[in-house]
Amino acid sequence: MFLKSIKLFAITLVTIMLTCVYQMPVNAEVNVINVVVNGKHLSFDVNPQVINGHTFVPLRAIFEALGAEVNWDTSTQTVTGTKEDKTVVLQINNETAIANGKTVKLDAPATVFEGRTLVPVRFIAEALGIEVKWEAGTSTVIVGSNELADADYYYFVYNGDKVSNDDLNAIKEYVNKFNKTNIILVDVGGIKDAIGVYSKLKVDFASHKGKLQGVQIFGTSEDVPAFNYSSKMSFVQPNRDLSKFDRVSGEDIILTDYFYSNLKNSESELRKEVSAYSIFDEKSVKIDITPLWKVARLPLSRGEISSYFVKFDEYTNQLSKQGTVPVVSFSSPTFGDVPQWSDEALDFRSLQNENRLKYQKDDYGYVVERLGKEFKFIKNYRLYGNQKGDIKVGTNVLGDYSAANITKENGTGIVDFVFNGYGEFKRTVAKVTERGQDKAPLESFSQEEVS
Repeated sequence: MFLKSIKLFAITLVTIMLTCVYQMPVNAEVNVINVVVNGKHLSFDVNPQVINGHTFVPLRAIFEALGAEVNWDTSTQTVTGTKEDKTVVLQINNETAIANGKTVKLDAPATVFEGRTLVPVRFIAEALGIEVKWEAGTSTVIVGSNELADADYYYFVYNGDKVSNDDLNAIKEYVNKFNKTNIILVDVGGIKDAIGVYSKLKVDFASHKGKLQGVQIFGTSEDVPAFNYSSKMSFVQPNRDLSKFDRVSGEDIILTDYFYSNLKNSESELRKEVSAYSIFDEKSVKIDITPLWKVARLPLSRGEISSYFVKFDEYTNQLSKQGTVPVVSFSSPTFGDVPQWSDEALDFRSLQNENRLKYQKDDYGYVVERLGKEFKFIKNYRLYGNQKGDIKVGTNVLGDYSAANITKENGTGIVDFVFNGYGEFKRTVAKVTERGQDKAPLESFSQEEVS
């Protein structure tokens, strides 16, 4: 039971740790600039552009966000914006503009990009008497009041050097659906490790009074770095003095985004070897591991993100027509509650050992059936299971656990598949080293396979 407890503890801890948002120069690498007007992030159907060092945005969106009336003269390709007693006039490709009756020389004229008329946001805002600021840390143009600090928000993180134009447009279309919350797109291109990404988010996080609702990451861990987490843990023998008996097992490094769920930790502490052992036992790493918001990652590379969202839209459209999603369970039981230490367990795999049959208790179809019939958690489900050999499911099923049945179900529409089966089974025995009162250095932990 001791080894079984160790396994359960290790799996539980790892699960806890792991389960646990515009600059795009013309003819340059993909990047994103955020535009905030009076505390509200603006979304555009065409990305803001940087021309001659100035940020250009679609004219109607910025004028309306500033509370100005817009008039477009197609014959002269001239736009006029009016707010109270202030007026600004720009003409496509004209390097001069009129601001409140005065002619002004522009560093770059209004232009047409991807079918939209783009205008210089700073010139427009200041001509209408509104202050403009630039926040370099998050590539954000702040127009008017910066009351954004009091609003709830999300971070959407990506690497501008590792996404295509189509990828970025797909991300933008997706975030535009969050029309009731503030979205901050953060480009982490050029940042080489997770601590650098963490620091960038942490600096912006400190400027907000509103609540951070979550962090969505686009890209693999090579694009947007993840943290290294060591699987090293300390265990104790049951009913023993903690100071006398313990061991350290595992040195594997796991990549995790978990630490992005709390931006109140010290970067210097996160640079140490972070593990459950170093946090709770040695106390050599002083960090708060309490998650304060959700973190999710779409681990796709350049060119894959846009195609994913095409399929995502197809999925949501089909789901809206289909209504419910059935649960389809395929169960292949092997061995359930296997004795860990008795002699009886050593030969349980033998076909001649009748004792093994009583340990076949992992028919997941039985669980699904109870969730549906008894607990009413699942309204629509279908069960399949292994019907060959002497290791069969005990639940009444529609058919065998076969490739043909899986293919058939996959063609019926959107389904939630549940596949159950252990695969190859290996049993191990733990060796525990007694340290004694003097707390001698920890010995290595080894495992022996039992055939």
